Amino acid sequence: MDSQKEVLSTMLGGATSGFFGRLMCHPLDTCKARIQAPPSFGHQATSVWQCFRNTLSTEGLAGLYRGIGVVTVGGVPGACMYFTSYEYSKAVMSDPSSVMSKYPQFCHFSSGMIAEAFCCILFVPVDVIKERMQIQTLASSETAAAGAHSGTFYKSTIDAVSTIARVEGIRGIYRGYGATIMSFGPFSALYFTFYEEFKLAASYVANINVSNPSFEASLICSSLAGGLASFLTSPLDLAKLRLQVDRSKARDARMGAFQASEYVTYKSFYDVIKKTFLNEGGLKGLYRGAFARVAFHVPNTAVTMALFERSKQWWLDTL
Repeated sequence: MDSQKEVLSTMLGGATSGFFGRLMCHPLDTCKARIQAPPSFGHQATSVWQCFRNTLSTEGLAGLYRGIGVVTVGGVPGACMYFTSYEYSKAVMSDPSSVMSKYPQFCHFSSGMIAEAFCCILFVPVDVIKERMQIQTLASSETAAAGAHSGTFYKSTIDAVSTIARVEGIRGIYRGYGATIMSFGPFSALYFTFYEEFKLAASYVANINVSNPSFEASLICSSLAGGLASFLTSPLDLAKLRLQVDRSKARDARMGAFQASEYVTYKSFYDVIKKTFLNEGGLKGLYRGAFARVAFHVPNTAVTMALFERSKQWWLDTL
């Protein structure tokens, strides 16, 4: 990116695509979060459709869009940082004067990791709050009778932020930061590597412009890349989610039942992987919610990347 105009168009393109991509696909992400949540949270659904139907019938559309407020406020600038840092890193590494320009796959893989590490400064707090709100359910006699976690503990995004900050401090807001890097880092690295390779393959087959692909080409290449990367990294995402929501099993301080030491189930990222593997059926347990994750990421990455490619060019022509 050689000019301020290119940088600004990339930033605006990332923000635009991040907002609309999330708005369209957030209900699928809610279903994914609920399926991946620990069994103690009382979510019985095992498929996206079952979870979607149950949530819609018991909690309405608001249940499917839990956490959308914090995603809009923090996720949009996060998407802006994500795409801008990726494009900038890729441009630096792909420069002919750089030794790494000889290894394009390594450039794309590394740029994806760098982009994720950079934007996680914003994404992690957003993700923690979003997922804790997503797995909340309206209290039901069935889950209460079973002794499972139920009840809506955060009234709003502001209530969630203030409660977590007050009760758990900054560590609660950034809970699972390392786990997020270990989950989203490989996902982003693989996603961008696959996406760039699929675009290159499409350029040979359909003669598309790799640097400025059509909306349809971006849609197809990004959906394939998103589906493959999300499936391969699904166990990492499950471990990350369980670490982030772990403390939300306890009722907040206002209800007089918060004892942090009694409710933290997992000690580390590795501990989640080990306990899930041993207690929930091996690989089947680790890949719990994998289809839901793919079902979210295929349309989300497809729409987001296709909109990014188009909106970036639109902003570049408009500015």
